[in-house]
Amino acid sequence: MKKNSIPQQNGSVLLSGISLLLVAACGGIFLAIPFFQALLISMKDYSVVRGVFGSPWVGLENFRALFASPTAAQIIRNSLVLGLLGGIPPVLAGGALGFVLSRRAAGRKSAIFLACWLLPLFLPEILCVFLILPLGFEVFSSPSLSRLVYLLISGLRIFCLTVFLSGICGLVGKERGRSAGKSSLLGASAVFALVSARAFSSSPMLELFQNPLNYEKTETLDTYCYRTGLMGGAFSSSAAVWVVKWLLQLPFLAVGAVLLVVLMKKCAGKAPAASGKSNSVPALAGGVIALGATLAFGIALLAVQDGVLPAEVWLMPLGGSLLVTVLSGVLFAVVFGLFWLSCYRLSAVSACLGLLLVSLLGNTVAFYLFYRQLYLFNTFLGPALWACCNGALLFAPMAAVGSFFRGESTPVSRWLRQTAPFFLLFGGLFLASVWGSWREQVILCNDRQRYTLFLVIREWMISGMGAQYAESGASVGLVNVLLVALLVPLLVGAVSIALFGLLYPKDGGER
Repeated sequence: MKKNSIPQQNGSVLLSGISLLLVAACGGIFLAIPFFQALLISMKDYSVVRGVFGSPWVGLENFRALFASPTAAQIIRNSLVLGLLGGIPPVLAGGALGFVLSRRAAGRKSAIFLACWLLPLFLPEILCVFLILPLGFEVFSSPSLSRLVYLLISGLRIFCLTVFLSGICGLVGKERGRSAGKSSLLGASAVFALVSARAFSSSPMLELFQNPLNYEKTETLDTYCYRTGLMGGAFSSSAAVWVVKWLLQLPFLAVGAVLLVVLMKKCAGKAPAASGKSNSVPALAGGVIALGATLAFGIALLAVQDGVLPAEVWLMPLGGSLLVTVLSGVLFAVVFGLFWLSCYRLSAVSACLGLLLVSLLGNTVAFYLFYRQLYLFNTFLGPALWACCNGALLFAPMAAVGSFFRGESTPVSRWLRQTAPFFLLFGGLFLASVWGSWREQVILCNDRQRYTLFLVIREWMISGMGAQYAESGASVGLVNVLLVALLVPLLVGAVSIALFGLLYPKDGGER
């Protein structure tokens, strides 16, 4: 049996290796090429007319200008506060709660209740900001208050993701004979590694908060890249800012990756333990809280709106959103499927690749130029491909969970069955994120025939679009659009969690 197992092991490693190389090739095309393009532009006085190779070389001049700026230190400090420091408390709190919920939990019911903690992540970020609008202009005019509200919204999403990963890893690890504490720590470390890989990065949601009154606390390297590069036309300066941000993140990326890999090796490769008595009460309580909070958010969002938007304004963008979501879903299913296979034998290496790809996200100017060069401007395919790149955020969590089921004697077919619930759950989370996206469309689209639903919502938020449709005191709002925008991701979330529960192994091991 040992002699026969050696070729099987070599074949499984080869399968994972080929899959990993294909994922790396995709990342090389859509992330590494823009990276080198940004690096080159940052050392030139770039102009669109002359192009990358025709623009004059200036060396490190753009970097000197950046650090000579009186606001450089403040921007870097804001980036660190909103990126890394804003993520650590939610990770610590979420990891602790996830461990508590998984400590006495066991079985499929507990896994389903833990998955309910992901429901808030299915809600689009822009809707969270929309709910704040009735609070008044004071929220957005105060620098400190704007930053606090942003940290609360982004921190809640990190917290919920950590609760799920910490809880489900503790549950799966315990069912497979591992320490619940170490297993839960692995789940929390996967989120910490993601936060570390984006230590100086902020969510596009921050742009919805910003105005000249709060730049003091909300201007980050990412928002500065967007404003100076795409809005101000200073492509070289913007590229230099992004390169500096990437270099600043590297040490944090290394720390997060090392911690994740060490814990993955400690928690992987043990056979399932005997099933203990199931006690789903702790997980049930947490799941009910998460579900209740999500429903309360939806009710509050619809309650603050009165009136509807005319169908001719939003039906075509609705079709655009559906098309972008379907296109990106099909493309990401292929890439994520390959990554899934790579985790069978190379989960630690796959996690590191995923974190490296995550660090290359947010390269706004280079992405814009890259997609224009591919003639994907004002198309639905461009935002779909961009969204697939953002899906790299799910790689490290998938690798962390997949490492629990890895064993030298585990056939690939059994491993795929055991990890399929997580693949489908994360896939649903990706679809919901694409549905609620708007940043890619803002950058790659100026044709109203190619608008998506959330571009309409964003336009409404920043320009008071409703004024042009108001007639003789008629109440014009967004309640119908918000209802559609809210129900679609909630439906995707409900289906994803239902499939997760249906396919989750009853005993956490053999099935």
